[in-house]
Amino acid sequence: MIEVLKKLNQWFDTFTGALAMAVFCFINVIGDISVGSHGWAWTMGVCTLYWLYKVRKATTKKLEVELTPDQTAKIEEATKTFRSTLAEVEREMIQAARKRAEKEKTEKEKTESEQKGETDA
Repeated sequence: MIEVLKKLNQWFDTFTGALAMAVFCFINVIGDISVGSHGWAWTMGVCTLYWLYKVRKATTKKLEVELTPDQTAKIEEATKTFRSTLAEVEREMIQAARKRAEKEKTEKEKTESEQKGETDA
């Protein structure tokens, strides 16, 4: 019997268990309001908020996974490759921005010289 209660308690700490209890409490809020029992409605409202907090807590739990050395090496290699690719893309974007700025500068100078030529004439 104690093992069953322990498993049930663990289930309530999961997303599904906490959400089920939040829904159960919210249904009780609606039922209590409909029969005019506002004191119990407030109690069940607090219960609903508590279980919604547990839902949020269950969704933000970190997963703990044991990785083999091979998996760790693959992850490190993929991370290294990703970072180098990201650095390469960043360099290309910087070059493209510099070329564009230079092109805009020459176009601006050309436009200014044309306007100056029109003013002189």
